Amino acid sequence: ESKMIAIFNSFEAGNCFSFALTMKLVSLVENEVLRLKALEKVFLKVYDLENYPAGTGLFSTYKYQQVWTTFATQALKQSVDPVVPTAPTCAVSNDDFSSIMNSLRREHFSRDKMEVMKGVVKDRCFNVDQIKIMMKEFVSGKDALEVAKMCWWRCTEQKNYHEVVDALTFSMDKAELRNFIANNN
Repeated sequence: ESKMIAIFNSFEAGNCFSFALTMKLVSLVENEVLRLKALEKVFLKVYDLENYPAGTGLFSTYKYQQVWTTFATQALKQSVDPVVPTAPTCAVSNDDFSSIMNSLRREHFSRDKMEVMKGVVKDRCFNVDQIKIMMKEFVSGKDALEVAKMCWWRCTEQKNYHEVVDALTFSMDKAELRNFIANNN
């Protein structure tokens, strides 16, 4: 029950989550009935609702898989314009992104740039192009890799993350990022 409260608090705090991250959080709830209730409560607060079918993987019984699918389907029908994906509420506007880039460029040391990144990633979501631009601000391949890992959960288009992988210079870093994605997908 304390895990459910922590999950609800994360959503109530206005954090913006992908369905994949929501599934990871909800999977921490051990009881399937409570897990279903938690997923139902936070479902409409995720930004990529179209990924709801993956939610069946949270349940070991066919009964709860069906209950989840029925709930999600009905919730989507009742929501406004469910077919047209909307920009996540955490998506970074052009002005906000310019401000972030200015903050990164003002810092001269990699560790200071990384602190800026940690601050901006907490409550914002980025597209692949924005992530690649931010990675270029780091001289070290390892730092660029760290930025790529940091932004994985905050990317609005994870299906295109291969472009972020390709933006890394070294094959070893690319392999590490691919492994990270595979373990966190």
